[in-house]
Amino acid sequence: IFTKESESNISKDFIQELIENYKTFHIGILIKRIWSGLNIPLHNTVPSKQALGGISDLSNKGDFDKLLISEFANDDLVFLSRLANNEALYLQRESPPTTDNPERIILIDVSLKNWGTPKILAYAILLAIARHPKTKISCTAFAVGNNYYPIKFDNINEIIDSLQLLEGSLHSAKGLEKFFKEYKSNKQIELFFISSNTAVNHLEMKKVINDNYSKFKYWINVKQDGFIELFRNQHNSRTLIQKIKLPLEELFKKN
Repeated sequence: IFTKESESNISKDFIQELIENYKTFHIGILIKRIWSGLNIPLHNTVPSKQALGGISDLSNKGDFDKLLISEFANDDLVFLSRLANNEALYLQRESPPTTDNPERIILIDVSLKNWGTPKILAYAILLAIARHPKTKISCTAFAVGNNYYPIKFDNINEIIDSLQLLEGSLHSAKGLEKFFKEYKSNKQIELFFISSNTAVNHLEMKKVINDNYSKFKYWINVKQDGFIELFRNQHNSRTLIQKIKLPLEELFKKN
């Protein structure tokens, strides 16, 4: 069993190895910034201590111990009325399961509009999520274009090989559609999709996403200038959780 200290050392050595290799330097240099800036959803064995977000997690349904403190400031009649009419607000309604064995799947769009900086950001986000020292959940990744291809990232050589996966298509609608038809799992799937805004806005992409909307858990949009937008599928609607900008010029100048 790894201790927290040993896990941190493993992550540190892995990141340093990425930074020291010129083929993976740009990816490795971004991982710690993503850890510190992006609220990556983690799974915890104690649901009550796992905050999944801020105001986006407010709900009018939940357990009484999750009621907002402000609700108790109302007089008794108003308080009971709000409860009876489902107007009272609760926090952290959605808690991570303690008994399920989920599988986290990350799909990276490798079509034409995602080459270059978006691809670097996508792979850095993949490794930041999959190799975070505080998460124990298993993670599988695929590159998606006209088809979908498994991405291996257990060591630096596998990452370098995976970076060669590119598609000349304008979008990854065909690959996404094929993935949803063919991929089967006995586990509860938590699906991430990483792509650029320009690729996602294509009509065929919108259709595939809408047809399989409930299967997505998170969308991550990346841009050439380092902007990252994290969306979550909450109550079957796309909710913006966070937006950050990485200082790419500053980070990429480091030797």
